[in-house]
Amino acid sequence: MVKKYFNLQYASIGFLTMSVPVFIINLMGGTIVQAFIAGILQGLLSFFIIGFNTKIFEFLHDISNILAIIVPTLITTTLSLSIHLMNHSPQPILSASYVFIVALSNFILLTYFKKVHDTICIKSITKKVINYFFQDK
Repeated sequence: MVKKYFNLQYASIGFLTMSVPVFIINLMGGTIVQAFIAGILQGLLSFFIIGFNTKIFEFLHDISNILAIIVPTLITTTLSLSIHLMNHSPQPILSASYVFIVALSNFILLTYFKKVHDTICIKSITKKVINYFFQDK
Protein backbone atom coordinates (compact mmCIF):
# COMPACT_ATOMS: atom_id res chain seq x y z
CA MET A 1 0.00 0.00 0.00
CA VAL A 2 2.73 2.46 0.96
CA LYS A 3 4.72 1.73 -2.22
CA LYS A 4 1.77 2.91 -4.28
CA TYR A 5 1.92 6.44 -2.81
CA PHE A 6 5.45 6.75 -1.40
CA ASN A 7 9.00 6.08 -2.66
CA LEU A 8 11.10 5.10 0.37
CA GLN A 9 14.42 4.96 -1.53
CA TYR A 10 14.26 8.54 -2.76
CA ALA A 11 12.79 9.71 0.57
CA SER A 12 15.77 8.32 2.51
CA ILE A 13 18.31 9.84 0.14
CA GLY A 14 16.39 13.12 0.32
CA PHE A 15 16.66 13.22 4.12
CA LEU A 16 20.43 12.92 3.99
CA THR A 17 21.09 15.22 1.06
CA MET A 18 18.87 18.01 2.35
CA SER A 19 19.38 18.03 6.13
CA VAL A 20 23.17 18.40 6.18
CA PRO A 21 23.47 21.41 3.80
CA VAL A 22 20.56 23.21 5.49
CA PHE A 23 22.25 22.61 8.86
CA ILE A 24 25.46 24.17 7.51
CA ILE A 25 23.62 27.12 5.89
CA ASN A 26 21.81 27.92 9.13
CA LEU A 27 24.94 27.43 11.25
CA MET A 28 26.43 30.42 9.41
CA GLY A 29 23.61 32.69 10.58
CA GLY A 30 22.53 31.32 13.94
CA THR A 31 23.31 29.06 16.87
CA ILE A 32 24.10 25.36 16.63
CA VAL A 33 20.68 24.57 18.15
CA GLN A 34 18.88 26.67 15.52
CA ALA A 35 20.96 25.08 12.77
CA PHE A 36 20.28 21.57 14.11
CA ILE A 37 16.54 22.20 14.30
CA ALA A 38 16.49 23.69 10.78
CA GLY A 39 18.50 20.73 9.43
CA ILE A 40 16.31 18.09 11.11
CA LEU A 41 13.11 19.85 10.05
CA GLN A 42 14.38 20.10 6.48
CA GLY A 43 15.43 16.45 6.54
CA LEU A 44 12.03 15.29 7.80
CA LEU A 45 10.17 17.55 5.39
CA SER A 46 12.36 16.31 2.54
CA PHE A 47 11.80 12.68 3.53
CA PHE A 48 8.02 12.95 3.34
CA ILE A 49 7.79 15.38 0.44
CA ILE A 50 10.32 13.56 -1.74
CA GLY A 51 8.65 10.24 -1.01
CA PHE A 52 5.26 11.57 -2.15
CA ASN A 53 6.60 13.92 -4.84
CA THR A 54 8.43 11.07 -6.55
CA LYS A 55 5.09 9.32 -6.97
CA ILE A 56 3.49 12.59 -8.14
CA PHE A 57 6.36 12.90 -10.63
CA GLU A 58 5.72 9.39 -11.96
CA PHE A 59 2.01 10.16 -12.43
CA LEU A 60 2.60 13.55 -14.08
CA HIS A 61 5.41 12.25 -16.30
CA ASP A 62 2.87 10.27 -18.29
CA ILE A 63 0.96 13.53 -18.91
CA SER A 64 3.74 16.10 -19.38
CA ASN A 65 7.48 16.25 -18.74
CA ILE A 66 7.25 19.96 -17.87
CA LEU A 67 4.49 19.40 -15.30
CA ALA A 68 6.45 16.47 -13.85
CA ILE A 69 9.36 18.85 -13.21
CA ILE A 70 7.56 22.05 -12.15
CA VAL A 71 4.78 20.78 -9.85
CA PRO A 72 6.92 18.69 -7.46
CA THR A 73 9.64 21.39 -7.43
CA LEU A 74 7.15 24.10 -6.44
CA ILE A 75 5.48 21.92 -3.81
CA THR A 76 8.84 21.13 -2.23
CA THR A 77 10.12 24.72 -2.28
CA THR A 78 6.88 26.24 -0.97
CA LEU A 79 6.65 23.82 1.93
CA SER A 80 10.33 24.27 2.76
CA LEU A 81 10.08 28.06 2.83
CA SER A 82 6.89 27.92 4.91
CA ILE A 83 8.45 25.66 7.54
CA HIS A 84 11.62 27.75 7.73
CA LEU A 85 9.61 30.96 8.12
CA MET A 86 7.38 29.46 10.82
CA ASN A 87 10.43 28.06 12.61
CA HIS A 88 12.28 31.41 12.41
CA SER A 89 15.30 29.77 10.80
CA PRO A 90 18.21 32.20 10.52
CA GLN A 91 18.46 31.82 6.71
CA PRO A 92 15.00 30.85 5.36
CA ILE A 93 15.49 32.29 1.85
CA LEU A 94 18.92 30.68 1.41
CA SER A 95 17.56 27.38 2.72
CA ALA A 96 14.57 27.49 0.34
CA SER A 97 16.81 28.57 -2.56
CA TYR A 98 19.01 25.55 -1.98
CA VAL A 99 15.91 23.33 -1.85
CA PHE A 100 14.60 24.86 -5.10
CA ILE A 101 17.88 24.28 -6.97
CA VAL A 102 18.25 20.71 -5.74
CA ALA A 103 14.57 19.83 -6.36
CA LEU A 104 14.60 21.32 -9.85
CA SER A 105 17.84 19.52 -10.72
CA ASN A 106 16.58 16.22 -9.34
CA PHE A 107 13.29 16.30 -11.21
CA ILE A 108 15.06 17.23 -14.45
CA LEU A 109 17.41 14.28 -13.86
CA LEU A 110 14.49 11.95 -13.09
CA THR A 111 12.85 13.06 -16.34
CA TYR A 112 16.04 12.14 -18.20
CA PHE A 113 16.25 8.73 -16.48
CA LYS A 114 12.60 8.00 -17.15
CA LYS A 115 12.98 8.96 -20.81
CA VAL A 116 16.28 7.18 -21.50
CA HIS A 117 16.03 4.16 -19.17
CA ASP A 118 12.23 3.96 -18.81
CA THR A 119 12.65 3.73 -15.03
CA ILE A 120 13.62 5.82 -12.02
CA CYS A 121 14.48 2.78 -9.88
CA ILE A 122 17.81 3.55 -8.19
CA LYS A 123 18.97 -0.08 -8.36
CA SER A 124 18.25 -0.39 -12.10
CA ILE A 125 19.88 2.93 -12.98
CA THR A 126 22.96 2.16 -10.87
CA LYS A 127 23.36 -1.21 -12.62
CA LYS A 128 23.12 0.45 -16.03
CA VAL A 129 25.66 3.15 -15.13
CA ILE A 130 28.13 0.58 -13.72
CA ASN A 131 27.72 -1.62 -16.79
CA TYR A 132 28.32 1.36 -19.04
CA PHE A 133 31.57 2.36 -17.35
CA PHE A 134 32.94 -1.13 -16.79
CA GLN A 135 31.95 -2.85 -20.00
CA ASP A 136 34.67 -4.42 -22.15
CA LYS A 137 35.68 -1.98 -24.82
